Amino acid sequence: MEPPLDDDLDEVYESAPCGLFSMTPDGVIVRINQTLLSWLQASREEIVGRRFQDLLTMAGQIFHDTHFMPLLAMQGFAREIAFEIARPGAPPVPTLVTTTARRDPSGRVELYRAVVFEASSRRSYEQELLRQRRAAEQEATARSALLAMLSHDIRSPLASVLMALDLLDGAATPEARTRYVQVARKAASSMRELLDAILDHSRLEAGASVWEPQPTDLRSLLGEIVSIHSVNAETKGIELRMKIDAAVPERVMADRFKLGQIVANLVSNAIKFTEHGHVEIKLRTVRLDQGDAELELRVSDTGIGISPEQLDAVFEEYQQASSATARRYGGSGLGLAISRKLAALAGTTIHVESKLGAGSTFTCTLRLPLARAGAQALSL
Repeated sequence: MEPPLDDDLDEVYESAPCGLFSMTPDGVIVRINQTLLSWLQASREEIVGRRFQDLLTMAGQIFHDTHFMPLLAMQGFAREIAFEIARPGAPPVPTLVTTTARRDPSGRVELYRAVVFEASSRRSYEQELLRQRRAAEQEATARSALLAMLSHDIRSPLASVLMALDLLDGAATPEARTRYVQVARKAASSMRELLDAILDHSRLEAGASVWEPQPTDLRSLLGEIVSIHSVNAETKGIELRMKIDAAVPERVMADRFKLGQIVANLVSNAIKFTEHGHVEIKLRTVRLDQGDAELELRVSDTGIGISPEQLDAVFEEYQQASSATARRYGGSGLGLAISRKLAALAGTTIHVESKLGAGSTFTCTLRLPLARAGAQALSL
């Protein structure tokens, strides 16, 4: 038996924040503190006199006999050995056990003293660290891929601008000069759109953007977006539709610029991935109270659609649904990520439903206060 402690030390032993026990060289427990007993949900009489290995799960018992005890016998200590201690009718307790030998003057082992730490919180912490590390590695890989893609996407229109300028310098006819100017203008516009997307995303990443409500005429806003994108739709031979529920209020308090950016990104994305058919913007009233309105905004298309396994990726930063899609249709893959972050500023999110080869529908539910009578709506 281990010698008794005085009252003060006994109180410290019993209430220590870790489990403590002592066992004989053949593994019989002769002392145990109240902390470990509470973890085991057992009384002192139920544990003292039992072998430590009998408290373990089956896998722990095997490890105890084949590794733990031989290690103790060889070096006299074992640090942070993982054991699961079984509990009748309850999940086992994951622990880390550090054990040292107490020897008599001749060097013979009298007792083994063990310190037991409950390891579930540590295990959760380690799993969270591993999850964050994997997420960081995936983001780093995605960022590298984005930089490579952006380098290509910027160099290509820049080369077109330089080529058009060289040809313009030697153009012999007004028609040729006009054609080369149009090529340069289109390439420069493509670069500007790409750089605007990068800047928008950087501002959102830095937390520099906020939702700034102002009186907004939703019909006017959506009409402007349709007008801006109608040329691209007509060029591809697809129909760009707009349907607004008659119950939608005339004016609400919304950040006109950011809301317009959300819709414009969704419409631009829909047009890009639609070869025939139509793209439709639909706004309807879900609920209308005296002070605010709950509105559902839907942008749907008859485009290529998204497979179920790729749905989660479309809103990820620096990614498109697949590398093949990125090569065929171009773009940075930032548009939907920006829209999702802008929607978050408004306290909402964007959901997508899609069927491969049959089109996609992006839905956003907005709760917006009604604008006061006489408030002036602003333009883009």
